[in-house]
Amino acid sequence: MKVILLRDVARLGRKGTVADVPTGYAMNQLIPSKSAAPATPENLKKAEQSLKDKAAQVEANETAFNEATAKIDSAGDLTVTATANDQGHLFKAVSADDVVKMLKEKEVNTDLFLVSFKEPVKEVGEHQVILSHAGHTHTITINVAAA
Repeated sequence: MKVILLRDVARLGRKGTVADVPTGYAMNQLIPSKSAAPATPENLKKAEQSLKDKAAQVEANETAFNEATAKIDSAGDLTVTATANDQGHLFKAVSADDVVKMLKEKEVNTDLFLVSFKEPVKEVGEHQVILSHAGHTHTITINVAAA
């Protein structure tokens, strides 16, 4: 019996693929657990449309990420202010939230990526920040200034 997988199933395939399985396995295990649906023409059309929609969404997110990183690169000065002592050591490390807040002030859509650091930012000066989204990464340099 042919079924459309509604989620990833070990040794059968990934979500959205059509698999040929024994009828008993499909009727007693896969369909009742909502892991698969019968491969009727109607369900096949829905699955195909769902895959197309997902591909379009992934492409749109990738385009938006590229546009956001280009906007960041052209933004110029990326400065985060933090409270520091006389030696330039910060009282509190710069967090991803601080970077996101600074990017939002530059009118950059920060919902598209995850912010991480190569190393903790605990001193005044320039530091590397990694922006990542769906396997793509972009490194920016921020300047941490004493407040």
